[in-house]
Amino acid sequence: MSYRLLLDIEVVEFIEALPRGGQIQLRRRLGEIQTSPTRFADFQEREPNGRLLDVHVHRGLAIYYWDDFADRHVKVFRIRRADTLDQAIEGTRDRLARIFHAHGVGSDRVLRRLLHTCEAGSVPVAKLSRVAPQ
Repeated sequence: MSYRLLLDIEVVEFIEALPRGGQIQLRRRLGEIQTSPTRFADFQEREPNGRLLDVHVHRGLAIYYWDDFADRHVKVFRIRRADTLDQAIEGTRDRLARIFHAHGVGSDRVLRRLLHTCEAGSVPVAKLSRVAPQ
């Protein structure tokens, strides 16, 4: 049984503002998310109303969606440029550095490698910031 893809009007306007090539790539990825929503969730973020949204980062864009299993809908609430997450990345870098040095784990080389992995998008930064002490 397939899902139905529903887009917020702001998402439609965001897509329309992208260059043609970006529109095609994003539509392709949204179709893939529609087919298998749980496969693409990089991390989750809670909305003010308490709903937990899945977030997928694709080609510099953060896609916020909800897999409504009961209705078989994938509801895309917003898309924003992932570079607006830079502040979270900076805070996570600092917390990771404190954790590594406090526990004597690895060397500076290991830390730099892990941070490079985070920046490349291989590791969801939000997951790392949740486990790091405040």
